[in-house]
Amino acid sequence: MSSSFRHFVQFHKTSEKLAAAIAGFTSAGLAAGEANIIVARGRHGELVLQALAELGIDAGRFQAAGQLRLLDAEATLAAMMGASGPDRERCHAAFGGVIDEVRAAGYEHIRVYGEMVDILWRRGNPAAAIRLEEYWNDLCRIYDFSLFCAYLLDGFLESSYVGPVDEIGRTHTDIIPTSEDERLREAIDAATRTLLGTPVSKLVSVSEGTR
Repeated sequence: MSSSFRHFVQFHKTSEKLAAAIAGFTSAGLAAGEANIIVARGRHGELVLQALAELGIDAGRFQAAGQLRLLDAEATLAAMMGASGPDRERCHAAFGGVIDEVRAAGYEHIRVYGEMVDILWRRGNPAAAIRLEEYWNDLCRIYDFSLFCAYLLDGFLESSYVGPVDEIGRTHTDIIPTSEDERLREAIDAATRTLLGTPVSKLVSVSEGTR
């Protein structure tokens, strides 16, 4: 299997901005003939479908063809959890099977959006979120797909990300900047420059977008 996977991360302040970013990532994959798996919780899945519709994309048609799958993030996360948090074997069993099903439908290239890490972070368990990021990297290498994840900051202080933000950088190949999170990135860079001797944005490659 190829090891040239991409694992993107973005920080967003509103669900609507997040949905627009996911729709952009997904629409580019659909246009390229790639399969797309969106693992989102409740309202976010609905917002993504709306954002795709605004781009002129008939999500239902792609879902019927097996090229687009929408999964519930809470249920998927529950299947990945063991007694002490995310479990490597459970992660592989829960998501590896989904990848196998998509490949069996004839799709070689796959894009995935997942927000289980954000759920864990917002529950006050950043260590579990980072562990799941590492398991995602294992899955990306084994199954050779691109992964886009995001952290939603509505109601959260930037300072809550400073301590383990170097771990977020370490577990991703790309931090994707957005205009709305520039202030956040500056605050985090200032903090990590003090902690690590270099801003976190210098620890990973930075792209202009997810397409």
